[in-house]
Amino acid sequence: MENKLSRTIKQNPLLAFFMLTYIIGWTPYTLRHTAAESISMGIVNFSPAIAGIIVLGLTQGKEGLQALFGSLFRWKVKIKWYLIALFAPILLEVLAYVVQRIVGNIDSTRQLGDFFRIFQTQLPVVLAFLFFLVILTAGEELGWRGFALPRLIKRFGAFWASVLLGIFWGIWHLPMYWLPGSNQYGIPFFGYVLACIGYSFIYTCLYRGSGGSVLLACVYHGASNLVLNFGHILFPEVISNLYISLIAVALTALIVVLVSGKQILKPEKAQVYAIGTY
Repeated sequence: MENKLSRTIKQNPLLAFFMLTYIIGWTPYTLRHTAAESISMGIVNFSPAIAGIIVLGLTQGKEGLQALFGSLFRWKVKIKWYLIALFAPILLEVLAYVVQRIVGNIDSTRQLGDFFRIFQTQLPVVLAFLFFLVILTAGEELGWRGFALPRLIKRFGAFWASVLLGIFWGIWHLPMYWLPGSNQYGIPFFGYVLACIGYSFIYTCLYRGSGGSVLLACVYHGASNLVLNFGHILFPEVISNLYISLIAVALTALIVVLVSGKQILKPEKAQVYAIGTY
């Protein structure tokens, strides 16, 4: 006989997911500077996956969990989607550089060639770092794209699902704005949320175009973090002048949507790739 909590979660799986994600993801910040800090902070990046697994386990059991983890290993997709996942972050960085250069925010002594030279001269390091980041981002993507996205698409359509998930995803990063050394520290919160919405459209294209592959979302997330880290070293203005860089985010998202096919965001084309996404 199921208890009241289980019934509530079954009736409101999306609400339960987002609440659990925030609780699991934000609680460790309250334990900073304590003996539990190193362990608790390690949980943060996996909070979306943990929340999705808990909700799916309670609502669909073994069958639902198999579908979720199956999407993480769905690698047999068209090469087109791998190319988008790997090169869209580079396109965004190039566009951001060009926009910032046009408005005069980037020192003329630093050239775009310096950015590509890192990949050319440090390729083994770059590939190893990318592999690590792809594994690490599974802690987020199993939740955001594996659990939440197909349910949001079913309920709101692909366009609004992308907007809503971008907002929830952006807000999840809120505690990092008070964490020195994080990528979010010192940048405008509202601008970051807008960037997450733009990124969210790219994730939706990859997820739907690949037939529901969370692996592709991880590849894109890992590649984005890789490019962001290297780009931030050479061109910190891209982040510090975030509102101007949003032009590049919007252009990249638009290009990915057009390459994917505009119909990929149409409600009548909405598909759900996980079991029982009520």
